[in-house]
Amino acid sequence: MTSAEIIQTLEAIARLMELTGANPFKSRAYERGARALAGQPTDISQLVRDGRLSEIDGIGKGLTAELTEMVRTGHSATLDALHRQVPPGLVELTEIPGLGLKKARLVHDTLSVSSPTELEYACIENRLVGLPGFGEKTQAKILAALQFRKTTAGFVLLSEGDRRMAALLDLVRALPGVERAEGAGPWRRRVETLDRLDVVVQTADAAALFGALSLLPGMADVSERTADRLTLTLADSALPLTVHTTTADRFGTVWALATGAKAHLDAIRPRPDIPWPDAADEPAFYGVYSLPVIEPELREGELDEVIRALDGTLPELVTEADLRGVLHVHSTYSDGRDTLREMAEAAIRSKLEYLGITDHSRVAAYAGGLSVERVREQHDEIDRLNAEFAGRLTLFKGTECDILADGSLDYPDDVLASFDFVIGSIHSRFNMTEREATDRLIRAMDNPFLTILGHPTGRLLLGRPGYPVDHDRLIRAAAERGVAIEVNANPHRLDIDWRWLPMMQALGVPTAPNPDAHRIEGLADVRFGVSMLRKGGLTAADVLTTRSAADLAAFFNRRKP
Repeated sequence: MTSAEIIQTLEAIARLMELTGANPFKSRAYERGARALAGQPTDISQLVRDGRLSEIDGIGKGLTAELTEMVRTGHSATLDALHRQVPPGLVELTEIPGLGLKKARLVHDTLSVSSPTELEYACIENRLVGLPGFGEKTQAKILAALQFRKTTAGFVLLSEGDRRMAALLDLVRALPGVERAEGAGPWRRRVETLDRLDVVVQTADAAALFGALSLLPGMADVSERTADRLTLTLADSALPLTVHTTTADRFGTVWALATGAKAHLDAIRPRPDIPWPDAADEPAFYGVYSLPVIEPELREGELDEVIRALDGTLPELVTEADLRGVLHVHSTYSDGRDTLREMAEAAIRSKLEYLGITDHSRVAAYAGGLSVERVREQHDEIDRLNAEFAGRLTLFKGTECDILADGSLDYPDDVLASFDFVIGSIHSRFNMTEREATDRLIRAMDNPFLTILGHPTGRLLLGRPGYPVDHDRLIRAAAERGVAIEVNANPHRLDIDWRWLPMMQALGVPTAPNPDAHRIEGLADVRFGVSMLRKGGLTAADVLTTRSAADLAAFFNRRKP
C-alpha cells in the first residue's frame, strides 16, 4: 500500500466506526493517526521498516501494529471487518454534501435508502421533509448536491492526475521496447479536472507493448484496441487511459494530436480532408502551418491562440520561475499545521523573497480565527522574524478576512489598517442569488483596506459548485477600485476560473496564484495556479507575485486612506 492509500484506509476506518456507533475515542484515534501521517515527508513503509512509527505524535502501539500489518499484507483486517458491519451504499451516502453521518443513517434506516440514486428519488418524492432534522431547504440542498455529483462523476482533480501520470510514466518507460513516453491530452493542457489520461509512446513494436501494458498491476478492462492505440481502465478509479503509439519520425505529430483539444486542431488544419503531416517533433509539426509552437496550456481553441500565433501576438506566458514570493498562507495561529517560523524557513529554502501570512479572521471560529489580541501577538512575532531573516525573506502581515453577509469585513478599520494587505473571502452563507453574491463582493471591495478578493465563487471542484457571480460586473468593479483578484491555486478550488483572466488582463486587474497553503507542502500548490494563469494567456507583468517586495508593498498601500 502507498502512503496515500494507508492514510485513506485510516480515514475510512474512522468514518465506518462512527457509522457503527463504535467508541468515539477509537474513531478519533484513527482520525488523529491519519492527520499525523499526512504531515510526514517520509514514506510510511520506510517508517515501518525503520521502526520509527512510535516516534510520531498521535501514533500509539495499537496503530503501530495495524500500520505494520497494512504495509506487510497490503490490506487492513479492521477495515474488512467494518465493511461487513456497514450496509452497502451507506458510506457513499455520507459523502453527499448536506447529509452527514447521523442523517445518512437516519435516511437509510427509515426510508431504506442505500444509494445516491435511491436518495435522489426520495428527494423527488418529497420523502425527506418529514424526517427529524430535515426540511424543504435541506432536501433541496441534498437534491442539488446529487445532481452536481452526477455531472462530475468519472473526473479527478488535476493534482490527482499529476500523481497518476507520474506513476504511469515510470511504469511505461520501464517496459521493454519503449524508446520514449510522454503525457498528453487534457493533463498536458493542465485542465482543472480530468476524465481521462493520455500517454504517447515511441516504440517499434506496438503489439508487444499493448500486451505488456495489459499485464501491469492496476490495469483493468480494455475498451478499445487498434494497431496504434490502446484504451484501458485504471482499476482503482475507473479512469480511462489511452496509450498512443508511434515511431520516431511521427512522434511530434502524434504528441500534438493527442494533446490539442478538437477546436484547437480544427483551427490549425485549413481543410479536414488534408492528412496531418509527419513530424518528428512539435516545432516541425507547427512549422508546416507556418506557426510557432503553441504552449500546451493554450491548446483549447478558446482564446484564438492559432490566429494570434499567425499574427505573432502570442504572449510570453508567465512561469513558476518568474514568481518572487507567495501570498495567502496560513499558520498555527489559525488552522495551519506549521508555525510561522516553519513556514518562513520553508520559503527561504524555496528561495522566495517574501511570504504573505493570512490567517483567518475572528468570525471563522471553526478555523481558529484570530481575535484582535491574537492579531497583535502575531504581528509582534512577524516583526521579530523579519528582523531575524532580514536580507533573506520578508514576511508580509496579512489576513484572510471574512466578508460578512452584508458585505462588510470582519475586522474594524483600525485593525485592518494594521495589516500590510487584506484578502477578503466568503466562507459562510453561500445560498445567494447572483445579484446578492455580486453585491456582497462589491461592497467588500468598497472598503479601501481590501487588497485582494479571495476565491470569488467559493467553488470546490468535484465537491460543490460556486455560488453564482456576475463575473463581468465583478471584474469591472475590481478594475474601478484597484482591487486584485486571486487565482486560488489550491487544486480543489482554482478560483477565479481561468476563462475570466483575459478580461482581467484587458482591464488591468492584477492577480496572483495564491496557494492557500495550510502546511509547508501546500506552498508547492502554487504550480497549479501558474498553470491556470498560463491557460488564461497571462504574462509575468500581469501577476502581483512577480514583483519585488518593495513594489508589492507599494501596491498594497495604493488604496489605503
